[in-house]
Amino acid sequence: MAVLIRATVVLALSGSAVVAATSAPAWSATLTSAPTSVSPKIVNGRPALPGEATRLVYVRAGGYACGGTLAGPQAVITAGHCVTAGGGGVMSPDQIRVGLTPPSGARPPADLVVTRVTRHPQYDIPQGTYSHDIAVLTLAAPVDGVEPMPVASPTLGQQLLAAGSPLSAVGFGVTRAWGAPTSTIALLGDLVAIPNRVCRGDGTYQVGGVTFRMPEDVGADIDTATAVCAIGTVPDSTLIIDTCQGDSGGPLYATHEGRQVLLGVVSLGIGCAGYDEDGSELDPKSPGIYTRASAASFRDWLISAGVTVDPENAPAAPVLAVTAGARSLTARVSPGDNVTVTGYTITATASAAAGGTCQVAGARGACTIKGLAAGTTYSVTAIATGPGGDSPLAAAEATTVAPPGKPVITRAAQRADGLTRIFVTPGRSPGSPARTTVTCTSRLPAVSGTVSQGYVDLRLRTSVAYTCRATTANSAGSATSAPLRVTPTSRSYAALTWRGA
Repeated sequence: MAVLIRATVVLALSGSAVVAATSAPAWSATLTSAPTSVSPKIVNGRPALPGEATRLVYVRAGGYACGGTLAGPQAVITAGHCVTAGGGGVMSPDQIRVGLTPPSGARPPADLVVTRVTRHPQYDIPQGTYSHDIAVLTLAAPVDGVEPMPVASPTLGQQLLAAGSPLSAVGFGVTRAWGAPTSTIALLGDLVAIPNRVCRGDGTYQVGGVTFRMPEDVGADIDTATAVCAIGTVPDSTLIIDTCQGDSGGPLYATHEGRQVLLGVVSLGIGCAGYDEDGSELDPKSPGIYTRASAASFRDWLISAGVTVDPENAPAAPVLAVTAGARSLTARVSPGDNVTVTGYTITATASAAAGGTCQVAGARGACTIKGLAAGTTYSVTAIATGPGGDSPLAAAEATTVAPPGKPVITRAAQRADGLTRIFVTPGRSPGSPARTTVTCTSRLPAVSGTVSQGYVDLRLRTSVAYTCRATTANSAGSATSAPLRVTPTSRSYAALTWRGA
């Protein structure tokens, strides 16, 4: 019998050989390495209904496959052991990619970039207590179109994790502890919470006619302040529903008042669904072990990592207004409701250009993201942080200002009243106000005017040679036309001759 972490080794084919991509994550010496197979299913689970697994995140961390939960607009909760490198340190963000599960429940490609990995500081202190197995991944940009699954407050978590309470787990783990086939569909397991005393190895608990007991030597090391046990059975049978390798980091959750709330994180267990990794049946049958995400000791740490905790006290989406500058965007934010807001994070992204972020401290204010590409449309999001965690995001679009194109003087003509009309095609300035002027210089003082409706009338002296140029300017810069030589005569409406390019 061995306690198994529930991350799956991702295998790479090299000729006809199967090779593990990396070494196993650092963990207690009582744990075995994960089985050498990839199978995105929960043991005896059911297919997730359309939209039921959209908060489930597929995590590729180094050489391991895990699950995760979108628990904030820009935050994914997963297991600490999923982001632990072979030497025990934390993996760098460039070793990790994640994918959001589509409404169909199909396993997604891991194509979202992670910019920060925050493993709980007490993850391995000590390793034998199976506690603090939790980490937060910060995404490069907030996720739009998917409502995160908030973490339950400690009080609500205690209520929803009472013995016998219905729970759910969803993930891309193996279908049995040995030789499981692969699948590309997420499965959902209907579970129940196990009493804390049984989780700690004291006594037994029946679920659907199957008796479960945690071995005393394992239970003695489980801290139920930061861990919880759960298991399920298939109705009218003795088949056990359990998470398994590949489900690590995925959600253990319940539905409260019509809304899913996160309660736990898939961590580890003795075999899977009553069987050891060699296929032998286990006696006794034991429940799976989950990190208690709603633990009071995790609350402040999760909020600081960008996770929404206690949604009733989290702010609403902020009010966002964006103004564009030359290679910059300025965002002005204010609260969307009366909940206290302590700050904001504003992010600008574009498909073909580098983006950026800025922060606002306090209940309202503005900040500027600089160094952006000129003349580029950016998606801008704002997230408010409050005592209950992060808000849903507010979104807007804005286009940075590009310097205008070069204007062109097309022709000049002399009016009967003695004015000279100069016709100009202004430089292009998409999405930004621009002003075009014409200035004519000679041995006399310069004469200038603003172009309106494609021309400007200037009072130039007859028989004086002028060099005229048009300039289009906006907030990002200016551009000037090629010069035109103009010499007015006393004849009315005489076409003036070009004398320059």
